[in-house]
Amino acid sequence: MIPRAQVWSLCDRSLRALEPWAEAGFTCAAVDTLPGDFAALARLPNVTHIQTDVRTLRDLPGALIVFGWPPCTHLAGSGARHWAGKGPEALRDALSIVEAVRALAARAGAPLLIENPVGRLSTHWRQPDGIFHPYQFAGFSGPEDNYTKKTCLWAEGGAKLPALAPRHEREREYRLGY
Repeated sequence: MIPRAQVWSLCDRSLRALEPWAEAGFTCAAVDTLPGDFAALARLPNVTHIQTDVRTLRDLPGALIVFGWPPCTHLAGSGARHWAGKGPEALRDALSIVEAVRALAARAGAPLLIENPVGRLSTHWRQPDGIFHPYQFAGFSGPEDNYTKKTCLWAEGGAKLPALAPRHEREREYRLGY
């Protein structure tokens, strides 16, 4: 049975995006094909992890906001040299996950933010509403996100892009997007 949750994070096993919401008292649910971060689940009792493919869900009960983190393996520009070898099926599969995330949020009538590194979504879907590097949000999350990786955000259903909160230190590194 699918639980009721106010904040849904799709294609998310790390649960990091849900931490501030859970700590603020919201009920949260994460969905991913892989098991969730068990340490985070133990620390955040109002977070449920559902191990399934988002394409199998029909609704998101109680959703007030939805976050989508579609796997970037077949979408990120950093993997472009592998695209030909993966064939068009890999792209279709990745785009079907993006569409499932969008459809779930739309059916719930909830605002949606989707994140993915620069890559194929801009070509096969639409241009992003914002582009950032993780270091620009590291003031919220900590030094582990103090690196550069050109990343896109798409906002739908009335979602607003978050305000930046860069760290003051400049010790950044570059990371590939897949």
